[in-house]
Amino acid sequence: MWQRSLEKIHENPWLGYGRAQRIEFIKTWGAEANAHIVKDQTHLHSEYINGMVDHGVFGLLSTLTYMIGLVWLAWHLRKKYPGMAMSTGGLAYIHFMMSFTDANSQTNNYSVMISLSLVSIFFLRLARSRSD
Repeated sequence: MWQRSLEKIHENPWLGYGRAQRIEFIKTWGAEANAHIVKDQTHLHSEYINGMVDHGVFGLLSTLTYMIGLVWLAWHLRKKYPGMAMSTGGLAYIHFMMSFTDANSQTNNYSVMISLSLVSIFFLRLARSRSD
C-alpha cells in the first residue's frame, strides 16, 4: 500500500485526494492484489502517508503540528518542570514513532489515550505542587 500511495502522492503532492478517495484507492489496490485484508482497510498504516494522500503537503504539516506542539511544550517546561518536560517529550517521541507504521488519528481510542496521558502528566504535577 505504501508504494502505491507514494505514486499517488507524487501525482498530487500539494492538495492530495481526500479521505473518500484514499479509501477507494485502498479498495482498488486490495482488489488488484486479491487481498481481502487490504480491501477492508480504511487507512494506509502510516499517519504521514495518510496525511499526504488525503491533503498533500498541507496534510503532512497538519500531522506534524501536533507532534511539534508536544516538543515545544516539553522544551518550555524543561527548566521549571523537568519531570513534566521528560514525560511530555516521551509522549511526543512515542507519537512520532508510532505514526510511521500506524494511522493513529483514525482510531478514537488512540486519540483518547494520548489526550488522557497528557492530561495525567499535568494533573500529577498539579497534585505534587499542592502537596509541596
